[in-house]
Amino acid sequence: MNNDNNTTRKYLFIMLLLIDLTSYTTNMKNKILKKRLYNSRY
Repeated sequence: MNNDNNTTRKYLFIMLLLIDLTSYTTNMKNKILKKRLYNSRY
């Protein structure tokens, strides 16, 4: 029982890390895209 709980915690932690990473990378991509759009306009 205790071991099972530990595994779930690890899984949740990994999921959170993955979500954090994906959101960070999408933010970076959006910033780059916005810069490109801005540069192409002027």
